[in-house]
Amino acid sequence: MSSTTPIATVFPVDTFTSYCNYDAPLMFPGCVARAGSKWSAWIDVASGKKVSEVGPADATRGRQFYAYPPSNYTFEFLDSMTSEALTIDMAGHGIKVLGNMNSQNASSAGTQPLKVKSLNLSNNLLTAIPRSVVFGQDLQNLTLANNKIAIVEAISSPSLRLLNLSNNVLASLKANDSSVFPTSLTSLDLSGNPLVDLGYVLLPPNLAELYLDRISTLQNIHHVDLTSLRLLSLRGTTVKTQWLVTEVHFNKLLARTNDKTLTIVTSDSTKFETNDCDNPQTLPALPAPVEVCVDGPSDDSDNTFIYIAVTGVVSAVVAVVGYLFLRKYAQRRAAAKRAATPGVSFSVFVNHSTRPLPPSLANHPTTKPGGGRPRDPTLLASAEHKYDVRFDPAMQQFRIDHRSIVLDGVLASGGFGVVHKATYQGDVVAVKQLLPSIDGNSDAVTDFMEEIRLCSMLDHPHIVRFIGVTWTTLKDVGAVMEFMPNGDLANLVRSAHNHVNLVWSLGEDSSLGSGAVSKLQILWDVVAGLDYLHGFHVIHRDLKAKNVLLGALYQAKLSDFGTSRSTVSDATMTAEVGTIAWIAPEVLKGSKYAVSADMYSFGVLLSEVDTGISPYSHLVTNGGSQLPKPMIAMKVMDGELRPTFSPQCPAQVLAIANRCLLHDPAERPTAAEVARLLGAMFKAMQGPERSKDSERSPWSFATAV
Repeated sequence: MSSTTPIATVFPVDTFTSYCNYDAPLMFPGCVARAGSKWSAWIDVASGKKVSEVGPADATRGRQFYAYPPSNYTFEFLDSMTSEALTIDMAGHGIKVLGNMNSQNASSAGTQPLKVKSLNLSNNLLTAIPRSVVFGQDLQNLTLANNKIAIVEAISSPSLRLLNLSNNVLASLKANDSSVFPTSLTSLDLSGNPLVDLGYVLLPPNLAELYLDRISTLQNIHHVDLTSLRLLSLRGTTVKTQWLVTEVHFNKLLARTNDKTLTIVTSDSTKFETNDCDNPQTLPALPAPVEVCVDGPSDDSDNTFIYIAVTGVVSAVVAVVGYLFLRKYAQRRAAAKRAATPGVSFSVFVNHSTRPLPPSLANHPTTKPGGGRPRDPTLLASAEHKYDVRFDPAMQQFRIDHRSIVLDGVLASGGFGVVHKATYQGDVVAVKQLLPSIDGNSDAVTDFMEEIRLCSMLDHPHIVRFIGVTWTTLKDVGAVMEFMPNGDLANLVRSAHNHVNLVWSLGEDSSLGSGAVSKLQILWDVVAGLDYLHGFHVIHRDLKAKNVLLGALYQAKLSDFGTSRSTVSDATMTAEVGTIAWIAPEVLKGSKYAVSADMYSFGVLLSEVDTGISPYSHLVTNGGSQLPKPMIAMKVMDGELRPTFSPQCPAQVLAIANRCLLHDPAERPTAAEVARLLGAMFKAMQGPERSKDSERSPWSFATAV
């Protein structure tokens, strides 16, 4: 095609893309780009010719191949597909990573939304479905069977009805997170996965069919609401401990099976144990009933407890070891919770300043950047109603009328909380609230109140700024925080298609305006925030790239202080199992620890930023599944496992990381020392003249401290 304009894009891995005919995206919407090959060498899927040799007559041949590529075409990365096809079959092509699943890339005509209704991605090599992958608006049927998927962060597709995730390596599903599956979903197949625990999983409200066949590793099903189902298939599945339901849910399930609106299907090899159950009951099923354990008369509010699950099984021995580890781990956590005082005084965290609050700020929270509100921690520890900030006179100065907050949508959600994008006084803000399902969980409410109090005391350029707190009742208390438009650091370092160039330092021909962002600058921002916290004897306890947020100029700020604690307390409580890769050995052991535990986490964070992958995610068992987190924890405790670094990691950064990751906490550097080292590196790599001109300059801190 003589009118076709060459494209500069070069893919680092073998890629299927629709970005192959610059001037005729609808005529030739699919080609394979081999790793490193230029546009002219890409192969048009329908004609089999190089793109540079494709002519107009080729448009009439084999158009189905754009939606059904021949089996001899293998590629690691599926970038985008034809917008015209309603059914697309990409099964068995060796795909490892998904890119644009929402639209067809076409520069001259803009992006074209996909019309696909049925998408088959089975029999590939996918290992995860990250939240960043968004599927087409019209997609109704998605098949992901027979991959190696171990993690499903979220399946984003508003029209999706049928989802097949069978025969992958899922060991668990995220608890108390309604964003994992779209609310439109009516059929879900999880058969053949090595699931260990299904606890407090929030299934879509319209789910009618759930397939849990051929699962022999399942230990528990705990408090999962199945009352919307019309079909529950449990053929060949064993539950080794118990299927635990509330009395309300049991009565609903029993009534629906009796009136034939719910069918439970089993087989001769289906077996449900009811170990340690005070109230075993049976539910009618075909061909034989199943036993369940009924747990009192409580209702949907049962979906409010912390649930911890082993995320992988490699053998019977590993399963037992992992179970014992997690049981001991949970017992330590529960003991620490019982010992905690709900009305803990946060005055120990900060200087006992007697600065009065200026009248101009007394009842007017600010959203203006850099206008740090003076904090008076001696006032903020005066709550009369224990943990409840609504009755703390000192918190009234931060109260924002709920009518002045306009919620615009959900930014993120987790096991306990949800973060909304919102507008306040014309500025975009973020509002963090507890999930409605947490109602009644006093521990979760207490932790959230304590987090609000702590955030109200912190005021630093590299900590997400607290603006105020809003409420009408206890159920809708919300912390109003600074909005960080560039998301979190984890997404930046792991994304396959960044619009920014993440480099170790900015060279003479690079700038933020050109799309280059310095890793050193981001790391210095993080450690500067840590130094501020540690100066007040506060341990963050959950430092990882996911909890580092990025501002408009990619300035990094620490967030998520829900697990932070004072070093003057008896700090022995561990963080969540999901963050085990970042936890220091002494914390995993249940020993007392100090701010040096954060420095170990910072060493793991250095590995994240360097390699762009989650720590230890490359480790697999002999069976090919991801190494279970309890095994990782035990190896870290024994000093047998540390994060890896790439050959491109600067020697100075690697030296800092090695010190941070030392097994002996006393040998690790302080945050102030690391800040000085990183600042000096940044100055040396940029040169003094360029450093002076930088909008954010860590070297000035390095020379001043």
